[in-house]
Amino acid sequence: AFAVNALLQYVSNQLKKQELEVVSLSTLERMRAVAENSRLELEEQYNRFNVLLFSTSEGVLGLDTAGTVIFANPMACELLDIDHEYLISRDIQDFMQKSDEATEVPRVLEMMGIEARSSYEPERWRTHQGIPFIVEYKCEETVSSDGDCTGAVILFKNVTALREQEEQLQYLATHDPLTDLPNRAHFNDILQNALTRAERSDRTTAILVIDLDHFAVINDQVGQKSGDEILKEVAKRLSRSVRPGDLVARLGGDQFTVMLIDLDLAENAALVADKVIRDISEPLNMPGGPNSISTSVGIAVKGEGTSQADEMLAAALSAVENAKSQGRNQYCFFEPDMQQKAEEKKRIQMLLRSAIENDEFHLMYQPIVDIKRGRIASSEALIRWRPAESDPIRPDIFIPIAEESGQINNIGSWVLETVSQQAKHWAENVGECPSIAINISSKQLKNDEFRLQFGEMLETYNIPVDKVELELTET
Repeated sequence: AFAVNALLQYVSNQLKKQELEVVSLSTLERMRAVAENSRLELEEQYNRFNVLLFSTSEGVLGLDTAGTVIFANPMACELLDIDHEYLISRDIQDFMQKSDEATEVPRVLEMMGIEARSSYEPERWRTHQGIPFIVEYKCEETVSSDGDCTGAVILFKNVTALREQEEQLQYLATHDPLTDLPNRAHFNDILQNALTRAERSDRTTAILVIDLDHFAVINDQVGQKSGDEILKEVAKRLSRSVRPGDLVARLGGDQFTVMLIDLDLAENAALVADKVIRDISEPLNMPGGPNSISTSVGIAVKGEGTSQADEMLAAALSAVENAKSQGRNQYCFFEPDMQQKAEEKKRIQMLLRSAIENDEFHLMYQPIVDIKRGRIASSEALIRWRPAESDPIRPDIFIPIAEESGQINNIGSWVLETVSQQAKHWAENVGECPSIAINISSKQLKNDEFRLQFGEMLETYNIPVDKVELELTET
């Protein structure tokens, strides 16, 4: 019985050992399968990581705690213009652009606590060949499982072309492309800043508006290309005429402006204006162009009613119009009544736009009477204007404004049509039509439009040509 019991116990123990071995083998098989799957997943992730690193448009650098390059993708080698084998083990500071001025420590060095060997320009690196470029980069610290710093990863790219393009766009937004001078918007900003600073000073600020005399005629004669060359030459002469610190800008067309800062006396602006007029009138020496040109200058000085940039510019523009009306080739200071005239002129221009549509014009006919024969021999058509919500405005006021703004063509067409209808009415209802004189502006004779309208008027209304007289206005 003892032997049988011992035998059964032995067999039982052997069976248990076999079961344990079977369990262990099953577990090992499962662990092997898990490990194999993990290996495949890691390989797949590694391949994806490699594709990303080798196809990205950014350079990728891996650094150790000393700032030494221990990894680099192909784009990093291309951007730094160095072979991979020479890039590995190089110090990252070898590619940082040195600066003579003290600047902030580059982010990657500061993050890793690495001492900078020199002062560096914060946004500039250089290639292995020493060519500087503007860099944009991100850096992240790498850490161990214990949380200790093991180095850093840098993603960087060369943004030199992008920055230059942005700077060019910014330059074009603030400068005139023909003359390279500041444009009107940029001039306004600078002028406003200068006026704000001048509030804390006992000195004054003045601006000049320079308007070339009869430039439109010159441009028509010599052509746009030569006209542009004249404008560029004027820009150079203006820049030479002023002091360092003063600003020259182009408002548009043939108008320029100069800002004079820190003037002891407002009257000193006249000295500059006189010099500008002399300098611009010097011989041009341009083949096929005019021998010289003249200019009119308007001057506005900071003061009551002209403390803002737009107010000063409006004042100087009023002054230059006054200089032109007094004979051109001279300068004129702004006076308050000039502004009132400028505002009135602007109001009339606005009203003229809708005068014909609102039926605000009418014609009066001044007769010339043949006393001996007791009849009207001829008449002159005289235009009159009474705006809907304004007092009547005299022709000697609104006609020059219409000529300047180009609205005279529409008004002239209306006069032709109205006179034609009146002549036909007289012929049909009175039995005869005295000759009618019509005032026309030289502006209407600059193209074929008036000639065609006049011919159409005679034909449409069957008006004998000897019944119409054309009188060129005194202006």
